[in-house]
Amino acid sequence: MSVARHTLRRSRVRRPRCSRALLLGLVTLPGLAGLSSYQRPAAAAPGPSRVAIPVGMSSGSTETGSFGVALPGLPTNLVALNAFEKLVGRSVSIVSYYQDFASGPDFNAQAATAIWDLGATPMLAWEPEDSNGPITDQPAYSLESIISGAHDALITRWADEVAAWGKPILLRFAPEMNGNWNPWSPGVNGNQTAQYVEAWRHVHDIFSKAGAANVVWVWDPSVVYRGSTPLAELYPGNAYVNMVGLDGYNWGTSRPTQTWESPQEVFGPTVLNVRRITNLPIVLCEVASTEDGGNKAQWITEFFAYLKMTPAIRGFVWFNFNKETDWRIQSSPASERAFIAGISSSDFH
Repeated sequence: MSVARHTLRRSRVRRPRCSRALLLGLVTLPGLAGLSSYQRPAAAAPGPSRVAIPVGMSSGSTETGSFGVALPGLPTNLVALNAFEKLVGRSVSIVSYYQDFASGPDFNAQAATAIWDLGATPMLAWEPEDSNGPITDQPAYSLESIISGAHDALITRWADEVAAWGKPILLRFAPEMNGNWNPWSPGVNGNQTAQYVEAWRHVHDIFSKAGAANVVWVWDPSVVYRGSTPLAELYPGNAYVNMVGLDGYNWGTSRPTQTWESPQEVFGPTVLNVRRITNLPIVLCEVASTEDGGNKAQWITEFFAYLKMTPAIRGFVWFNFNKETDWRIQSSPASERAFIAGISSSDFH
């Protein structure tokens, strides 16, 4: 979901050194390079310039995983990334950002190149909506509008530009589709559940026709909750997906209807659900915790322990924003220390 709409999302309740092998061999997950003068801080341990994730890798793999971040101002403002890497003492390997259909007539190849040149892989949430419009009531961006070809000119333009760029990019098309807070969600905006799969395959086919084999297709639902659309009904199939993403947050008591949840409680049921559908590698595309209602520093420590005992998860991206609650790792000195200790002793680079 776009950063602009993040306050309306839900997590259980309405929201909140490898070679550059390509897609069919090793998916390389890179930190951020400066658009012009940015350089990684000496204080940040470089780690592998890209951490490779084999497409179709089984959940029992012991490969090292990938660590990423989403920050305000990305992908063009790299100052915050510089500060973040200095803070944690490690270079990230995934840089996550957002763009909607309405504001993006072109793929920003310059920003993607800057990320790639730093040794990181861009992860883009590409969202069929106008993020300044109504929350869900956007008929111009319904699933039927995608299927019918109303957006084919834009999609084809992007596919050609991404193909011409040529480097791996993680593409989260229409993420968190199992919720009810997006214009592409089944049950709102005139959308039917089966249309999501059809729309996904339609977009995928346009990119394939354009020769955009550098795209790593990340199917990215929100963690499941009571009333969410069943994941099995939304899965496009292994022929159309390279990696599974999951978005999940510990909202604590930052929302009146929420309670404190451990990392296992946030992600465990959905990981099991996903494993009934596919054995593709899993990346947590959005994860964070509030300070409200519990001990965030302890939660972060538990999170790294959960990653260690859940080999199906091959990467995570921390949502480092201070928005509806303070999701940042530096929300308190204790949380900051816990994250630095966790990432420094982990196999995530």
